[in-house]
Amino acid sequence: MIVKRPVSASLARAFFYIVLLSILSTGIALLTLASSLRDAEAINIAGSLRMQSYRLGYDLQSGSPQLNAHRQLFQQALHSPVLTNLNVWYVPEAVKTRYAHLNANWLEMNNRLSKGDLPWYQANINNYVNQIDLFVLALQHYAERKMLLVVAISLAGGIGIFTLVFFTLRRIRHQVVAPLNQLVTASQRIEHGQFDSPPLDTSLPNELGLLAKTFNQMSSELHKLYLSLEASVEEKTRDITLRVNQDGSEVRLGDVATVEMGAEKYDYLSRFNGKPASRAGGKTGLRRKRNGDSGAGAQSSRRAGAVLPARTGIQGGV
Repeated sequence: MIVKRPVSASLARAFFYIVLLSILSTGIALLTLASSLRDAEAINIAGSLRMQSYRLGYDLQSGSPQLNAHRQLFQQALHSPVLTNLNVWYVPEAVKTRYAHLNANWLEMNNRLSKGDLPWYQANINNYVNQIDLFVLALQHYAERKMLLVVAISLAGGIGIFTLVFFTLRRIRHQVVAPLNQLVTASQRIEHGQFDSPPLDTSLPNELGLLAKTFNQMSSELHKLYLSLEASVEEKTRDITLRVNQDGSEVRLGDVATVEMGAEKYDYLSRFNGKPASRAGGKTGLRRKRNGDSGAGAQSSRRAGAVLPARTGIQGGV
């Protein structure tokens, strides 16, 4: 019998899946957290665009010579790396759409600022600030969603690991612990000479299935050997010679054991060694059977006298 799934291989596979699931869940959670490190920076920069928008309006209204410098600062903030990196596949469409609207509207506002169109700027500044607020809100929701994703991944990983451990322990209990208990019970029964224990389960694809098959064969062979030895001992016991008569005939233990219990035992033993039947019977260990019917006893005595000489060659005068 070939072992299809060794116990060690099954355990190693289960532990490998547990470790792999743990690494995957932990790795994804760490990557998600790593992508959230600059979320606060993005929210701060996006929030600063509101203040800079109002400052540009003030510079335009007061004719400040720093207007061009502040325009450059606003454009640098709007195109900072932390915001331009939002144009990737895993960022929600709401965030990318809001950011695209800010860039498109900034081109128009920058053009109006360069022309000094104060009325248009004052009429549209509130709308642009509202777009900035919506962009900041989208960034906040995106950051919150990533935190929820980390929690969900950690929870899913924990549930997956618990499930793997549960089924691994369940499989060990059914394919390792239970067969071992059956094997121990069967071994204890054989130790006490009981070979009639139910056969072990040989359908298991691991080493215990092979062990169960081997144990069943061994138990069957031991049972046959035990029966053969028992029969041999009984035969040898029956062939034990108790006495050799003067005429060369032998009296065997089996011949004595086959004599019917009753009066014939007394008659035979008395003729055997000339001693009282009660003493001779006590020495040979033969059980006595009480017979209340004297007629039956006499009949048995005559039958014994006729049978024993023929079997043993003992003459009636011995």
